[in-house]
Amino acid sequence: MRVSSFYRSTMRGGRPGWAGAVRVGAGVALLAALALPAKAAATQWPGELSGRIVDSFTGTPLGAVEVLLEPGAWKTSTDASGGFRLRGLEPGSYRLSVRRLGYVRTHRNVEVQNGVVARVSLELTPMALEVAGITATVESAGGVVLLREAIVGSGARTAGDALRNVPGIVVQEQARGGPQRVSVRGSNPDAVLVLLDGVPLNDPVTGEADLSTVPARSLTRATVLLGALSARFGPRAAAGVILLETSGDAEPWHVSTWAGSLEQFGLGVGGGGGLWNGHWQSRVEGRGIDGGFDFTIPAEAGGGEAYRGNADLVTWSASTGWSGPLWDGDLSATAGFETLERGLPGRSFAPSPDARQELDRTRFSTSWNRGLPEGGALSVRTYATRQTTRFRDFDPPFGTAYDDRTVLQAVGVSLGGAIPGIGVLRSLSGGVDLDVQSVEGDALSSDAPPRRTDLGLRASGMWSPSEGAWSVSSSIRGHWVGRTDRWHASHEVAFSFPLSPVFFRVAHRSAFSPPTLGDQFFREGVGVEANPDLEAERVPSEFAAQVSWAGELGAVAVHASAEAYRGDMKGMIVWLPDFRFIWSPRNTDVRRSGGEAGLEVKIPRAGLSAGGSFSLSRTTYDRDGSDDVQVAYRPRYGATVNAGWQRGPWSLRLASRFTGARFPVPAPVNELAGFWVTDFDVGYRWLFGGWSAESRLRIERLFNVTDALIFAYPDPGRTLRVELRVGPIS
Repeated sequence: MRVSSFYRSTMRGGRPGWAGAVRVGAGVALLAALALPAKAAATQWPGELSGRIVDSFTGTPLGAVEVLLEPGAWKTSTDASGGFRLRGLEPGSYRLSVRRLGYVRTHRNVEVQNGVVARVSLELTPMALEVAGITATVESAGGVVLLREAIVGSGARTAGDALRNVPGIVVQEQARGGPQRVSVRGSNPDAVLVLLDGVPLNDPVTGEADLSTVPARSLTRATVLLGALSARFGPRAAAGVILLETSGDAEPWHVSTWAGSLEQFGLGVGGGGGLWNGHWQSRVEGRGIDGGFDFTIPAEAGGGEAYRGNADLVTWSASTGWSGPLWDGDLSATAGFETLERGLPGRSFAPSPDARQELDRTRFSTSWNRGLPEGGALSVRTYATRQTTRFRDFDPPFGTAYDDRTVLQAVGVSLGGAIPGIGVLRSLSGGVDLDVQSVEGDALSSDAPPRRTDLGLRASGMWSPSEGAWSVSSSIRGHWVGRTDRWHASHEVAFSFPLSPVFFRVAHRSAFSPPTLGDQFFREGVGVEANPDLEAERVPSEFAAQVSWAGELGAVAVHASAEAYRGDMKGMIVWLPDFRFIWSPRNTDVRRSGGEAGLEVKIPRAGLSAGGSFSLSRTTYDRDGSDDVQVAYRPRYGATVNAGWQRGPWSLRLASRFTGARFPVPAPVNELAGFWVTDFDVGYRWLFGGWSAESRLRIERLFNVTDALIFAYPDPGRTLRVELRVGPIS
């Protein structure tokens, strides 16, 4: 484990209170006051609807998409550029439905006016399957999509909970309600880029994103892209990218509440509707947990019984968004606010009864896209965020007292465009990204740079002889990282072979993740020393091969997929002691290889579904000789098994997850045995008038397993939660 991460998660941090509710109320009022354009003046002739449909991940235009507009049964299909147009429409509200074989059917409400061309841009997501009780989508670039309805149905409290069962991902959590950091395919958490509505969540000091700060119920979609993806996303995408979205089609107003073990409680309100030719939605959620429980101290740490205290949490979040037409294009604007206060209890043998963390984050982002003639496109994306974190402990179990505050302010803009190609060159695209980050941190030394400016230049192309045939896509990026004052180059080349119902894809790519401020400029302490001479973590050559198949065997729908990869990391930053036993970060070469496989089956008539996945992540130190030592706390094996049933108002779900053996030190000693955890829930839905009420009982760790990923961070075992959600029938 990196010392900077350990220090922040166990030695920093006020007692929780409800004062944050006042700030949230003011924030929601401010966010709801977004100024938006007025309707265009209408003239007296029929309206038109023009649109463009692309693949949600590759951006490739999709031809032969069936487009249906109701009422009136207007029907057409997209051309090779993904465009369509419906003319002679009477003014009014319509429901637009689009579908294509192999993609999830998508709906959109549109408003048509006299004399106005209504424009819409849609992204189609490939066919869905079940992953450990969460509906997911495996897309052509090897990613997984978690959709809103299933995220909520899975019982996930946070974004980290929602992602636990995705193959290749390990969520590191040291307490119920504590920080959640994600490792992808054996990487460091700082090599995984996390974007929330386009706003980076990676901490400027550790480089890690805390997924516990994002409530799962606020998400409309979560996308996980595995592999070295700096050519598409820039720094921090050395191992993968997680895209979290809170904006989407408006849903009916609803209220939900829950309570359960460890004195956990929660309340959420959300919904939306039409506004200014578009639609808006807002959500507010508060939740808390006491988190205390009795546990047994491991024999290796002295044994005995103890009480887990200082594990409480109170958090509030609010978000609002609007999307609709603007300047002959489509605009989406999202704003959000998150605040939390929690205890950081520390290790079982070295508890921290007074360590606390506070966080306040405000964010705003926009995305504007416009289709151009002949299949071209323009896009502009912006974001701004301010985040304040505080860690304090005036009497830590070891080391000196601290009270550290970090203030991050960041803005970014991305400009992109695409033009149609000629012949087999189907399309060309490119863009420029600019990010400016300002950081003030008490945990950093005086020579830490206060500002960083990044500049990225990117280009990509796609070749294919015809629609639906094989294709070759390529991306290149040059990225200037201000703090290191140097350019980093990355690339991706992928070959796709759709041989219905089988799909093949192979890719070769490279990526990088620069050292963090904490690695280079962490304030020196007892036994801790930063290293300003660190090099960036690099994946110079990663090869990945994917195959998937979807079809029906009688009354059973089947989806199977598998992917294998090899992508060694040069210069992985690992905190290790030197000959003086001073802990300091250093670059270490690591060998990485492995793969994931999944199988999902559904019997729609019986309301049954089942499936499972297996992942292998061999992440070993690249040392002289035949060393085969797995990097600390990187399980080599993982697996999931799930089953579900739904009939009428009843639903059941059973999901198990296996965490493989792992070493707590960089040597093959003190191995921690692998363990299974099983979650279960049962729900019932009542209908009365135009409303519905759904109640659900959820049991986490059904068989009271108390094992944890990291040694000496105990888990309470079995916990129960009862939920109730009320809203209009959708």
